[in-house]
Amino acid sequence: MESWTPNKRAVLAELVRNILGNYPRGRVLVAVDGIATIVTAPFADDLAQAFRLAGHTAFRSSVDQWERGRASIPPLDWSAGAGDALLVIDGTHLHHASRVGQWHTTVWLDAGTRVGPDAAVARYLMTTQPRALAAAIVDVTDPESPRRRFADSCVSALPLA
Repeated sequence: MESWTPNKRAVLAELVRNILGNYPRGRVLVAVDGIATIVTAPFADDLAQAFRLAGHTAFRSSVDQWERGRASIPPLDWSAGAGDALLVIDGTHLHHASRVGQWHTTVWLDAGTRVGPDAAVARYLMTTQPRALAAAIVDVTDPESPRRRFADSCVSALPLA
């Protein structure tokens, strides 16, 4: 059993339930996006492990390693396997227009000021707005105590009585 904090265990279990509720069968690509791989990689590792603990086949890969030629996407065991399985991919800029549509579902990790964005990241955040595109938003300001966030943008135009 993993030594996750109760809050982390609950957030991971909720994500697993939500994703499997939408994609109960087949090969599912789950993208974990954030402003730095020091944030996305450990969370994606934990999410893949949470799928395994729930009794599902899950694999891991990193887009950033793949782009640098140090890993393959999809991993060979994912490609050669049969049946239902999830591939949890982490990286940065995974909500970019060139990548949208490659994933079945996405998670945006909000690290707050824990990892300061450079100019390219600031441009990505401003032009792409990954928080608005993600199926799930998780605040990982404290990585051991993540919190699920919801980007509700519905505002009533009617005055409240």
